[in-house]
Amino acid sequence: KGPGKTILKEDEILTKIIVKKWKKNESGFFNKLGQRNALTIAIASSCIKIKKVNGKIDDIKISLGSVSPTVVRAKKVEDRIKNLNTYKREEILKICNEVEKDINPITDVRGSREYRTEVSKYLVFESLNYLLDMRG
Repeated sequence: KGPGKTILKEDEILTKIIVKKWKKNESGFFNKLGQRNALTIAIASSCIKIKKVNGKIDDIKISLGSVSPTVVRAKKVEDRIKNLNTYKREEILKICNEVEKDINPITDVRGSREYRTEVSKYLVFESLNYLLDMRG
């Protein structure tokens, strides 16, 4: 529902979380920027899951944290990535700039709105670099 809020009612408790096992052609990457390496609230985070078929992305889910009141999906970026025929760094970088259309960051003690926006683009780009093996 928003920062510091839950959808659970007062008399409800979370008892388990079910995570489906990924198939062979699925992979993912989590990336976070914080002020220290552990036990810190993120300035921004990204989590990406892809499914490849015949070397192409058949499905992609991009989630971003700490850049909106709740976790959001970067659906505009997902749609653009799914429609690519080849994965070139320059094209991926251009697409990652569209992350700002899906987020609504605030300015607080951890970072400004502008900083979180730029960091979000970078986190998504670096995660895609890893998943698509474009490093080098």
